[in-house]
Amino acid sequence: MGKQKPKPPLGKRKLPGEDDALFQKILDGDVVDPEMAFEINRDRGLHGKPAITPRIKTYEEEKDHLDLLAKGAGETFKFRLDLYDRVISGLSETGNDPKHLVFSKDELIDVLNSMKGANREVEDEASRELGQWFGEYLADNGYTPHTASVLMKQLFISSFPPLTRDRDFTEDNVMDYLLRSRKVLATHVEQENKNNTTNTLALHPYSSGWW
Repeated sequence: MGKQKPKPPLGKRKLPGEDDALFQKILDGDVVDPEMAFEINRDRGLHGKPAITPRIKTYEEEKDHLDLLAKGAGETFKFRLDLYDRVISGLSETGNDPKHLVFSKDELIDVLNSMKGANREVEDEASRELGQWFGEYLADNGYTPHTASVLMKQLFISSFPPLTRDRDFTEDNVMDYLLRSRKVLATHVEQENKNNTTNTLALHPYSSGWW
């Protein structure tokens, strides 16, 4: 009798009650509505399960469709910023909470730790694949990472400042993590708004008194 194939980690398994199509799209690494993705992963966290772990598509798969990734960026940034605002505000509120966004601090810590998961092997694999994607993107889009690696690191750190180096969320670090995360998202939302304004003015140069 052959050896039984091991089950994939929970982050790559569909759980009872989850929508088949939505689960598969997230698992495949496709762009999905950010609120729908949050809801399915929030429900996992509320039940002590890790969030879905998407497959990281190779740069080769996505290089001709980067516009699809960029297209929904503003919507995702704004949704996430609003989500952080509601969760941070909800930590000090009580009462009816139909969307499960108001937590006690202990509840929030449990949900975040559950969603993050504790499978270091899966995390390390994703880090390698994402790093490969970024490297290939830079090389293919005029950034010469082989001659400007220090600059690339500086730009990367500027875009993704540290949130925490703690492996687990605790009473002592969760609020700082939320506030740092919110600041990063606010910066990207502001930049996205500037990009949209610049694009509008370029298309309609006489639509305002700027020019």
